[in-house]
This record gives sequence, C-alpha cells and structure tokens, in this order.
Amino acid sequence: MERKVDKELDKLTEKLLKDFSRETPSVDFTTKVMARLEVSSETPVISYSPLISKKTWAVLAVVITSIFVYLIFGNIQIEDSWAISKIAYLWPEVNTLVLPSFKISNAFLYGIVGFTIFAGIQFFLLKNHFDKRFALH
Repeated sequence: MERKVDKELDKLTEKLLKDFSRETPSVDFTTKVMARLEVSSETPVISYSPLISKKTWAVLAVVITSIFVYLIFGNIQIEDSWAISKIAYLWPEVNTLVLPSFKISNAFLYGIVGFTIFAGIQFFLLKNHFDKRFALH
C-alpha cells in the first residue's frame, strides 16, 4: 500500500516539475561566485597581545616594591613566624639584614600558595589554548 502511495507521489511531483522551466545560470555566474569566495577567504590579521599589559606589570611592580619598602623601613612590631625562620635557616645572610619580624597566618600562607599554584596552571592552560588557536598550519 505504501508503494502505491509513493508511486502516486512520484508521478505527481514529476507532473509539477514538468510545468516549471529549468533555470540556467548567467554567463558570468562562475566569476561572480569566485569573486565572493576570494573576498570571504581573507583571514584577519591577528596581532600578539600579552595577557598582562605593561601598565599592569608596572602597577604590580610599584605595589610590591612599596610593600617591601614599608616592611624594611617601617616601624612594624610583629611576631616571628615559622616562614621567616625557615628562610633564615636556608639563607643565613637574611639575619644580618635589618628586617622587621612579621607573622604570616597559616590560612594566608596556604591561600597564597594555592593561588600561585592555580594561577600557574591557568597560565599554562591559556597558553596552550591560544597556541593551538593561532597556530599556523
């Protein structure tokens, strides 16, 4: 039964298509299509831009330098922590410097270490992503 319906539909479509005239492309159809392809195939020029700009690096350098200057020359009375004692053990000359003793809480120290590790992983993943994306084949 389905075959009869299919055959009837085929006959109907053939009759409908016979009534329509076939369209022929213009003489310069190929050149027009190729001109559009050439225009659209132009790739945009991608210039390198770093993740962290020079202005951001400058601001970070000023902030970190000012923190160290404040720690060295400021009048800070903070207890000694195990981090400073470990540094002094590994680098004995640090005891000869006039550095104020300061204490870093364990939670802050773990946070800084965790942030550093995850930031390093993120930079590595982003670098690989952009290297693959902008690689020349």
